[in-house]
Amino acid sequence: MSARSWRAAEETGSALVIALVFLSVFGLLMGFLLSFSETAFKATGVVRQKRSQSYSADGAVDAAIKAMQSYTLATCPTFTPQAINGVSTKVFTNGVGSTCAPNSDEDNLTNAPGQAVLTMATGSEDGFTNSSSNTLAVGGSVFSNTTIIGGSKQIAVDGLVEAKGTCSGITSADADGSGNPQGVKCSNTGGGFDPAHGVDPNYPAETTVVPTRLVGPTCPAGWLVTLQPGYYDSAAALSALTGSACADRVLWFKPGVYYFDFSFASGCSSVSCVWSIQPGGSRTSYVVGGEPLGWDPTAGARPTNVFPTDPALPRPQACRTGKTTPKATTGVEFIFGGQSQISMANGASLELCAPPNTTKQQIALYGLKTGSAAPTATQVVPNANAGVAGDLAFSNPTNAYAFDASTADASLPSNNTKAGIALVGYGLSPAPAAGSRLEGALLRIRHREVGGTAGTTVRATVTLATGATCPATGWTNDAAGCHRAFTLGFKTALAEDQVNLVANGLTTVSQALGFSVAYEVLRNTSPATAASLDAVVADVTYTTPAFESLGGCLAVAPYPATSGSCALITAGPKPRVAFNGTVYAPTAAIDLHLNQDASASGRGIIARTLVLSLSGNLAPGQAAISSPVVAVSGSGTSRRILFTAKYCATAPATVGSCSDAALTTLLEARVDFDDLSPTHPATVRSWDVRA
Repeated sequence: MSARSWRAAEETGSALVIALVFLSVFGLLMGFLLSFSETAFKATGVVRQKRSQSYSADGAVDAAIKAMQSYTLATCPTFTPQAINGVSTKVFTNGVGSTCAPNSDEDNLTNAPGQAVLTMATGSEDGFTNSSSNTLAVGGSVFSNTTIIGGSKQIAVDGLVEAKGTCSGITSADADGSGNPQGVKCSNTGGGFDPAHGVDPNYPAETTVVPTRLVGPTCPAGWLVTLQPGYYDSAAALSALTGSACADRVLWFKPGVYYFDFSFASGCSSVSCVWSIQPGGSRTSYVVGGEPLGWDPTAGARPTNVFPTDPALPRPQACRTGKTTPKATTGVEFIFGGQSQISMANGASLELCAPPNTTKQQIALYGLKTGSAAPTATQVVPNANAGVAGDLAFSNPTNAYAFDASTADASLPSNNTKAGIALVGYGLSPAPAAGSRLEGALLRIRHREVGGTAGTTVRATVTLATGATCPATGWTNDAAGCHRAFTLGFKTALAEDQVNLVANGLTTVSQALGFSVAYEVLRNTSPATAASLDAVVADVTYTTPAFESLGGCLAVAPYPATSGSCALITAGPKPRVAFNGTVYAPTAAIDLHLNQDASASGRGIIARTLVLSLSGNLAPGQAAISSPVVAVSGSGTSRRILFTAKYCATAPATVGSCSDAALTTLLEARVDFDDLSPTHPATVRSWDVRA
């Protein structure tokens, strides 16, 4: 009894202790739970905010894609749809490798190159080099038969990168719609390149016939210099139109085919083979080829909205293409042969728009890799004769027209007498083409003098045709014309004297044709002399202008390491070069220092070696070189657009509260549009959410 009472007394109040412990533990747990709940509530708010931003960006880009399916202009638009979930966004668009205009049926595998860049260099010569400290964007695939060097920055390629040699500083993006980057396939990245991609496509030129030779105009008083399609062989004449003495002009090449061969007429040792577009200082020179876009050639004043007088200002496109409004119906192709080159400086602008075509390549600049000019040898003879004033006449004068042993004869019976015959004509029908090169002109005189030789002089006086340039040395230019007398030997039997007219100053075909020759025999002492002339003829060799492959310093490799090497085009610093068409020069180097508002080519560059430099970073989506993205099957064509959705982080509900530069990117999407279909269906190639 007593024991039980003690145990009961010891348990008194234990329930209270247990209750207090339970309340303490429960209180601690509730604190943790409440803290977790508060964090969860906060996280839920952030997630909801991010979700609203993502929904808004998704919806805005979806709306922009739908709007782009019916868009027809070349300029890339900006869309600002209605706010979604309280977030207002702005969608920017950029054409990847092209404008934003639909391609329709313009771009296909028969008229667009397979790569944006293809270089054909061999051996130790680099293929594609970024020589600047800025990132170079390429809209399309790249293949080099040697190396690719991205430089201190990099070359960002929207497509497959392939090289037989090493690659450095390269990034690659998806370009075939597979959803996976195609990557970089070079010798130092595991290889895997497709050799077929590096084969020269052997594009033909727009014509196989050399156009008519033309001489450039002199610098006009007005703002526009107009040139017609044709063959131009003088770099000096063109440089005079694009130099400081004719600065601030627009040099307009009307639509058609132009051939430039500055070395054909006389080589490059005595004349320059470089067309220099060097306005000098802060002056400007614009060279544009194709149909005018946004300007009128008949305007009384220079349209500064297209051709600003300040070379630092951006210059809009000045010629039409198949993607502009209005579209082009024709264009220009510049063909270069021989050792012809272009050199450009700051303040200079060169823009060419190729002829639109759906069945063959649209080439703006073409460098010949084959072709040579074959000389033509002919004999020119007189077709008329006349007496020589004060001289005794020759009998049977027509016998002196050809070598046939039938002679024209004269007798000099006494001292201090002379006999002479003037032979004229010496022409060709048809005449050699303008600009033909003189290779040789050999005057041949077959004659005989019988009788006294002492004090008898035999000579042939050549008088050039009216209008022919008179050589500076050894010739007399007076009222009688441009003439020179050559003393001949005394022949006791019919024999030939020869006079090399080229060695005596003749340099042009016009000098070697249409001349006249006076053959004279002068007797000063006895006995009597009998003179006979079989003929006076001229063997003339000339070369008619023909397409000649690029050569001379242009063929020296590697460029630029080898002394004496040169590039077909050298541009820098900061000129504007825009080829709205393919550049095809597989045997030449191209070296361009581009301004950041320039686009070297909108349809790809094929060269032996390509060196590019950029004065500043390109705008998002802008490519220095690009090529239309075409369907692999060749049955369709596509246009790739980069959509970038942005919002104002400080005022999400009102995107206009921030400047465009202050907006924050929420989403980037690359989308292809099939432009062969009237509905322009869209295929999303990438969808990168940044929110």
